[in-house]
Amino acid sequence: MIHYRLIDQDDNVQGPIFRSLARARKALTADSDVYAFASRKDATALSPARLLVSSSSPAPRLLSNDALELWIEECAEARAIRPHYLNATQRRRYEARFDSALFGFDGLGRAVDAQQHMSISCRWVRFQSPIFINGKKSNVKGLKKAL
Repeated sequence: MIHYRLIDQDDNVQGPIFRSLARARKALTADSDVYAFASRKDATALSPARLLVSSSSPAPRLLSNDALELWIEECAEARAIRPHYLNATQRRRYEARFDSALFGFDGLGRAVDAQQHMSISCRWVRFQSPIFINGKKSNVKGLKKAL
């Protein structure tokens, strides 16, 4: 179960541990941020495996192995796209399909923040998939470790 803490810029804890994101956001002050932890034990110990939850970010979730496998398959499929035989409608559909995010904790308790962005023109495919695990830049191989 995901737990939340309010932490200021100097890593000082403010308030109790919350089990609800809505309650944590309600108790939020101007000089603190909401962080998500994979478990109560991690929240108590202020584990480095945490996610910064901004007002615009979705609620973090527990990521299943199926979700990670699907993400890895989509990355491989997106990198294999060749734009030369696609019309404009197909290009826009691909751009919408490969615009998604993973935000949560994997089976190992690691904080995963990953996104996919695709832009296709008549000649070029631009695909980005920035992946951050425990706040450090990683790649698809880092996600495969959880499987």
